[in-house]
Amino acid sequence: MAITCKKGDTIIEVMFATAVFALVAVLGLTLMNSGVSTAQASLEITLAREAVDSQAEALRMIHNAYAAQAGKKVVDSGTAARWSTIDGLIQPGGTDIGSLNDEAGGCSIPDTTKKRFVVDVRDDLNIISTADGIKPASTFPRLVYGNDSNNIDKSENGNAGNTSGVWAEGIWIQAVKSVKDTAGNYLAIDFHIRTCWDSPGRSAPSTIGTIVRLYNVGTDFGSGIIGGGPTEPTTPVDVNKDFSYTGSVQTYHVAKTGKYKLEVWGAQFVADSKYATVSGGGGYSTGTVALSVGQALGVYVGGSSGFNGGTGTTPGAGATDMRLDGSTLYHRIIVAGGAGRCQVVAGSGTCSDGGAGGGLSGLNGKIIGMNCSTCGDIVNPTGGTQVSAGSSGTFSGLNGSGTFGSGGGEAYFANGGGGGWYGGSAGCNTPQNGVMCFAAAAGGSGWIYTAGSFAVWQAGNSVDAAKYQLSSAYYLTNATTASGNTAFPAPGGGNETGHSGNGFARITWLGV
Repeated sequence: MAITCKKGDTIIEVMFATAVFALVAVLGLTLMNSGVSTAQASLEITLAREAVDSQAEALRMIHNAYAAQAGKKVVDSGTAARWSTIDGLIQPGGTDIGSLNDEAGGCSIPDTTKKRFVVDVRDDLNIISTADGIKPASTFPRLVYGNDSNNIDKSENGNAGNTSGVWAEGIWIQAVKSVKDTAGNYLAIDFHIRTCWDSPGRSAPSTIGTIVRLYNVGTDFGSGIIGGGPTEPTTPVDVNKDFSYTGSVQTYHVAKTGKYKLEVWGAQFVADSKYATVSGGGGYSTGTVALSVGQALGVYVGGSSGFNGGTGTTPGAGATDMRLDGSTLYHRIIVAGGAGRCQVVAGSGTCSDGGAGGGLSGLNGKIIGMNCSTCGDIVNPTGGTQVSAGSSGTFSGLNGSGTFGSGGGEAYFANGGGGGWYGGSAGCNTPQNGVMCFAAAAGGSGWIYTAGSFAVWQAGNSVDAAKYQLSSAYYLTNATTASGNTAFPAPGGGNETGHSGNGFARITWLGV
């Protein structure tokens, strides 16, 4: 059989194979290029976000440093003083800060009339706002340091020969006043941190931004921050505040320099409704103190269930106190004592009254039946005082005495003492030689920081007094403290004899 060769077949096959290979190669290169572009764009976005985050943190750092020095006649020349420069770049509320893109679809970098700026995050947080300080991005948003030996190109964007300066590329901040109160004062500034750059593989510029809202330390930001302290409100804004029980610390930030009236009501232990009686009432303390913008008070509102000084599984009621510029017990400037827990008398359906909170001293708990002193070394529960905690004695090596700040509470002393300046002791519910001793727990004491009370404390307990953290500048005036078995102002108006339920606190601005 004869075999015939067709010369054209091999050439066609080769050409077809070449075409397929070329198509595959082009597609492969296209995908590879797309992948590289995507990877580069992703990296640029990451770097842009880092640049935005660093600007945000720098703004917060400057703001916090300034707030910490607010109220001083002169703010120092360090980080806090940067706020004076920023103050001159803040635009009125409602200002249109413009679009990120220009009419041609490119990045629109605002000029100096738009009061844009950046923070030099590497050089003492200096503010950059000059005409040549903010330029279009050559690659991605960043700060360029001309004196940085690691900077690849020192001649970008017309900065040839600049070996000492710093400028921003494709990133800037514009600040606008925001959030008005009812009097028309601006309470905050919105810092618009913006970026814009041309990214590979994209037909339109890439943009990333965020808004950082920082609240003022006065009420209206204005000029004169250096040399005159912060601008303060002519009308107090949220400077009068009530604090109900939450079970955790609440913070009051001083918004206006002046005198403040502090009031605290201690908590009362509330027994189950099946018992006819409960505990004595919580105490009350009040006083006036001069505070400055930027200071803070930690407000601890006592709970009937034991928050702020109750101890153990069956605690007494908590004290209510305020702590100035700190969170330890030795930062307390004012305290109202919590009441001791009532003591259930087995088989009687009675819960004997716990001692009321102080006042100068917490009250002793009510005794039913046998005197506690007949049971071993236990003594009748006593309330906290200005210099020491209430004592309960011991039973089987256990002690139910109170401590500085907390009521006592331990086995055989199941009904816990009230919290306070010094806590009240636990009551007794103790078998001894077949006899049951029943006595309710005692209340914790109150405290007002005055020259007189501090002198009493030093004389009676110099060890604890040496640990106190407040200076004499914060002595209270017009100060009184009352026990929960006496009449004093009620939070809702009028008077009450002992405070019932959870504690309460109030801060009232009295003027300069």
